[in-house]
Amino acid sequence: MPPGGICERKLGVPGQPELAMAAIASGGVCVLEELVRLLGIPDDVISAIATQEQCELERREREYRDRGPPIDLEGRTGILVEDGLATSSSI
Repeated sequence: MPPGGICERKLGVPGQPELAMAAIASGGVCVLEELVRLLGIPDDVISAIATQEQCELERREREYRDRGPPIDLEGRTGILVEDGLATSSSI
């Protein structure tokens, strides 16, 4: 990830962690999939998984940015790299 990039983390369905039910990203972004409603996943379960993934997201941001602040990307061209578009949640 370039120094100014945005990190994201998939929130996996309990018991099926590769099946995305939501995603979180830098800056406090959280996107829930319709799957949450369909499976009746409680808010407290989503919150617990999000808290766990938030720790990893923050660790990666520190590591990738060499502990510096994000670079201002205003007016620059960005390249999106995604390695798992199975459900499109993380994108």
